[in-house]
Amino acid sequence: MKNFGRAVAKAAESVVEALSILGGWNRGKRKPARR
Repeated sequence: MKNFGRAVAKAAESVVEALSILGGWNRGKRKPARR
């Protein structure tokens, strides 16, 4: 279970990073519907 939690945490971290990058990229093209 420890390894599973660590993998989930790492995945969530990368997802948040990707979302922030995509959010910044989208901001230049059009206004995002939500934050």
